[in-house]
Amino acid sequence: MDLIGTMELIAPVAWAIDGLLALLLLWLAARALSSPRLLEAVVLFIGFGLTLALVWIRLDAPDIALAEAAIGAGLTGALLLAALARLPVSMRAESGQTEKTPSKERRDAET
Repeated sequence: MDLIGTMELIAPVAWAIDGLLALLLLWLAARALSSPRLLEAVVLFIGFGLTLALVWIRLDAPDIALAEAAIGAGLTGALLLAALARLPVSMRAESGQTEKTPSKERRDAET
């Protein structure tokens, strides 16, 4: 097989990978913005940053990819998780992240 034939086979695969990465970025962004649970939104944001680093690699920009992975996903994700840990319980309750406590009926049944 010659070089031109090989390139004709690789091009559709490259387009498919690029398309999947684009769809994954859109899905992660939409899920992170619409998630009612804060922890889920932060984890999706970190996944978005790591996927965006893969996109930068596909665009032959390894310096930007490294910065995106380190700052966008790593540092910002760690700061968001630290901020989430410092939220008062009442704020977590508004986002649907209440701690699971047994109901009064269940506690009475256990005693």
